Amino acid sequence: MFSDVAVITDHEGYPTLMFRAANRRRNRIVEAEVSVSVVMDQVSREGHRMRTFRDLPVTRGRTPLFILSWQVMHRIDEASPLFGETAQSLAAQFAEIIVVMRGLDETFSSTIHARASYLPDEIVWNRRLVDIFSRDDTGRRVIDFTHFHAVE
Repeated sequence: MFSDVAVITDHEGYPTLMFRAANRRRNRIVEAEVSVSVVMDQVSREGHRMRTFRDLPVTRGRTPLFILSWQVMHRIDEASPLFGETAQSLAAQFAEIIVVMRGLDETFSSTIHARASYLPDEIVWNRRLVDIFSRDDTGRRVIDFTHFHAVE
C-alpha cells in the first residue's frame, strides 16, 4: 500500500519528496527495493518536445526486511531533476512521479511487485505526513493505519 499523496517538505535542511509504503501482507518481504523516477515533458536544445524519464535517487533504496512501513525520501538538491521545480512547473510539464517496489515474499519464495504514481495535484507542498507510529501498553511499536494517508 502507498500513501495517497506525496509531500515536499524540508528535511535536514533540504526540500525532500516523501511518500510512504506499507506492507499490508501477513508475511514479511525480504530484500525489498524501491526505485523512483520522474517522467515529464522537456524541450531539447533543438526545440523538440519529448517525454523523459529521470531517476530520483532515494536516501534508502533497499531494506533487508520490509515488515511495517517505509517512508521513501528523495532529497531535492542541485543534482535532483526536481531542483527549482514548483507545483505549477510540474503541472505544465505533465510530470508524474513513478514508484516501483519489489521484493521476495518470504512465505511463498516469489518475487512481488507494486507500483504507484503521483501526479502534480497529488503532491502536497510544505506539509508533512502524519506520524503513524505509537507504542502499545507493553511498549511494542504499532502502526495506526487510520492516519496512513494524512498530512499535517
